[in-house]
Amino acid sequence: MQAIELETTISRLGHIDLPEDCREAFGRSARIILLLDEPPQPTEDQRRERLRAALDGLAASGAFADPDEWQREAADLKDALEAFSKGAISKENAIRMAELRDYSELLLALGRHGLPLPTLPEAELQAMTCDFVEILEENHA
Repeated sequence: MQAIELETTISRLGHIDLPEDCREAFGRSARIILLLDEPPQPTEDQRRERLRAALDGLAASGAFADPDEWQREAADLKDALEAFSKGAISKENAIRMAELRDYSELLLALGRHGLPLPTLPEAELQAMTCDFVEILEENHA
């Protein structure tokens, strides 16, 4: 097996051009290992600018009658997610308030906002504790 190292560009169609000095490889089968450079990560300022441009485009599209509506909707979503994460509201209420499809979307939204998985509401924990104590007492009676 012969190893050849070279740098080239992969076309948008997936073609790899070999230089003329690799003429003996033309038309032959080959195993290829691609070592790709990591794309440069955008800076915080670049990310902020892209987000602002996307939001401005959304506002200009007329998707919101009120240009600040998306901010209120984002705040409502975050409030619902935080309340659910803290156990202050049920999953059903959080799904309704956040206008999500189901529990899986709710859990994904929690992750996207960096919020911890929910705890049970205090009333539910107390009810479960009372049920547990009752069952425990029945089994030991």
